[in-house]
Amino acid sequence: LLGGDYYDFFQISENIVDVVIADVSGHGAAASLLMPSLAVALRLRARELSGPAAIIKDLDQVLQQITNTATFVTMFYARFDQANKTLQYANGGHNPPLLLRSKTGQSGQLEAGGGPIMGILKEAQFTNTVVTLDPGDILTLFTDGVTEQENGAGDEFSISRLEEVIRNKQSVPAAALVADIT
Repeated sequence: LLGGDYYDFFQISENIVDVVIADVSGHGAAASLLMPSLAVALRLRARELSGPAAIIKDLDQVLQQITNTATFVTMFYARFDQANKTLQYANGGHNPPLLLRSKTGQSGQLEAGGGPIMGILKEAQFTNTVVTLDPGDILTLFTDGVTEQENGAGDEFSISRLEEVIRNKQSVPAAALVADIT
């Protein structure tokens, strides 16, 4: 948890693991204080609700009650079923993750089912999308803090550069890959 950024993963059942990444608009105390509350709400509701879209919708409604329209949250929420090797996900206005397929070498963003940012629209709808994952596939979740980071020349890191780093380092452990990105 850093400022308004949040990521977490937690076991729902023997074969189910939920993964979430989120970003609260703005910086400073307001963003820093809101995110721990959202983290607690997620953990409490994740086992009660039917999947990522329902969880995001529930949290969206809570946000609308406790924040003003200047505060919003983006969130990508996924449920990994280890037994079936599927990833069910919903997106509330967050950067679509990158998925690198180990068998084909193809990569792309998980853009299907992208919903609006959370905390703003009264009747926002969120949908679940399911993809199959194969051994060796690399799913990269990130916030705009990664892709908008500038180097000394003022060039942004960008999604294409992130994808290039992942592709070139796909055989290294995840911790080493993260170190090369940050």
